[in-house]
This record gives sequence, structure tokens and C-alpha cells, in this order.
Amino acid sequence: MLSRIRDIATTACAQPLATAERLSAATHLLSSLEYMVRRTDREPGGLNDWNHTRAQVPARTKTMQAVRDFIAREPVTQALHGSRALAAAVLISPVRNNAVRMAANTYLSVSQVLV
Repeated sequence: MLSRIRDIATTACAQPLATAERLSAATHLLSSLEYMVRRTDREPGGLNDWNHTRAQVPARTKTMQAVRDFIAREPVTQALHGSRALAAAVLISPVRNNAVRMAANTYLSVSQVLV
């Protein structure tokens, strides 16, 4: 058991960027899963009720507000977080294809801005 932990730590230290990528993906995964299961936070009166949150940071244009309102719809938000969880799972997995990893990282970055 101790030798297995030592091997994992040695590998993590030998590949710091891969380790950082996986740790970041794990935080994205947990965040999205938590968001998907805590619907009560987005209900009226909840911590993330869109009617309240929308007024905190007003959009600069009507188009941007329309985009934000669309993304804030529950089915869209659930789909967005579900796909973010999938992208994070790809990054945590041992997939070695750099194009796939780059696509997953890009998706997480862009979707984070939307969220």
C-alpha cells in the first residue's frame, strides 16, 4: 500500500502539468455535479435564484442579457453542467490523445465563462 502511494506521488511530481490538469478537472467535475444536484439553490429565494443574481451584475447590452437569460434556464444550465462533467471526466481519465485533451480543456474554459 505504501509503495503504491509512493509510486503515485512520484508520477505526480514527475508530470506536474498533467497533475495540475487532472486536479483542475476534478474541481470542475465536483462543482458541476454539485450544481446539478442542488436545484433548491436556484429556486425562488435560493442562494442562486436567477431573479436575484441577474440584478447583481447587469449586462452591458440587451444581446448579452438575452444570452445570459438563455443560459440561466434550468434545462440549459443542467445540460451545460452535464457536458462540463463529461469533459472533466475525460481529463481525469488516462486518455493520451492531445487533441481530445485540448478540446476538453477548451470546452471547460469557454463554458466556465458562460457559467
